[in-house]
Amino acid sequence: MVALGNSVMPLRQAMSLPDSNNKMGIMPGYVGGDTQSSGVKLLSLYPGNADAGFPSHMGLYILFDAEFGQPIALMDANALTAIRTASATAAATDVLSRKNARIMLVVGTGEQAQSHIHALCAIREFDEIRIWGRDFNKAQVLAERMQSIVSTKMTAVEILEMAVIGADIITTVTASPTPILDTSHIEPGVHINAVGASHRGVMEIAPDALANARIVVDHLPSALDQAGEMITALKQGHLSNVEEVYEIGDIFLERKTGRTSAEDITIYKSLGIAAQDIVAAQFTANEAKRLGLGQKLSI
Repeated sequence: MVALGNSVMPLRQAMSLPDSNNKMGIMPGYVGGDTQSSGVKLLSLYPGNADAGFPSHMGLYILFDAEFGQPIALMDANALTAIRTASATAAATDVLSRKNARIMLVVGTGEQAQSHIHALCAIREFDEIRIWGRDFNKAQVLAERMQSIVSTKMTAVEILEMAVIGADIITTVTASPTPILDTSHIEPGVHINAVGASHRGVMEIAPDALANARIVVDHLPSALDQAGEMITALKQGHLSNVEEVYEIGDIFLERKTGRTSAEDITIYKSLGIAAQDIVAAQFTANEAKRLGLGQKLSI
């Protein structure tokens, strides 16, 4: 819908809170066409929450109808974000990765790592999924948990340099402020989903690693404003211009070509966009109504 031009998506905004790295975020948007809905996501972003046993992102999503502007659904933004982010990654991976991809490496051990394993297993039959995290114990716990849910072999790997060898797909879902992957970790033919770094001050991939890759983003204006890897790569000359970067919607519509050969390195840089939230929220609200789930509230 974004590629068709029937959406309105202001850049998301985040307000820094005093004396901390914490932020409050807002992400509004509108989608036309068959959906005809608008919505807004309200989030707190507390990077240190994991140490206290809380999610790093918490908030609410409010969905409005387009005809009268009525609020028609209120839902958990955490669950919505986890599902739509992983689903968007899976859809992008399906068109950008090699069809014979059999080994995936997940870099990260949090909520998004789990949701991405679920989603990506829906589009590929993997022989093995490797999990690497800065805390090896957490990688082991996640591997054991996911092994009880999916049939694919799960392997926690302690050394990143070993984990990347032979990986067809690498999915990074971390809160790391500095690059985890560099050119030494990237083999010809690999597809990378860069999901975790969500503002210009952080990056999961070294900027020079973008020089020899085919870059695809979910929304170019957002990426140019908030994708740390891309912004730095452009400034340092590893990307000569934005014409080298495509939007995933144009790949789906076959206006542009993502992967051209088995040797291509493809990178999908995901920031998450309001249109995805709206469509996911509309689907969730429709299903809840159909199944008689949820609670009716009076305002």
